[in-house]
Amino acid sequence: MAAALRLGLVATALAFSAIGLAACDGATATDTPTDSEAPSDPTGEADEPLGMTDNEGRERLAHVLGVTEERAMELASENGWTLRVERRGDETFALTQDHMIGRITVELDSEDDGETWRVTSAKVEVTSGLVMDSVQPS
Repeated sequence: MAAALRLGLVATALAFSAIGLAACDGATATDTPTDSEAPSDPTGEADEPLGMTDNEGRERLAHVLGVTEERAMELASENGWTLRVERRGDETFALTQDHMIGRITVELDSEDDGETWRVTSAKVEVTSGLVMDSVQPS
């Protein structure tokens, strides 16, 4: 009885090992590309620099601060930037906390007409951390 139990445990352990090896698909640590082999932008959607200085971040912010939400999205699209909305009026959105160099996060406030949203606060993620600028609602 004890021998049959041990044989069952060994067979189970072997089965799990086989499943684990199959999941690895033969990949090893040496199959991982080095920094020089890895693409700088795996999506191939933009040629974003690997680093961004504070001054470069401030220049990017200068383009979006004070413009309408629609224009900010157009600027991001035209320039290959990533732009996301953190707050629109009283509604705050959940955001990821990863650090993505060059990404702009904006806050929007409504104009008097209640239909036009304007960028009143913006942050851009740079190599040294976040650079923030803001304009006061009119």
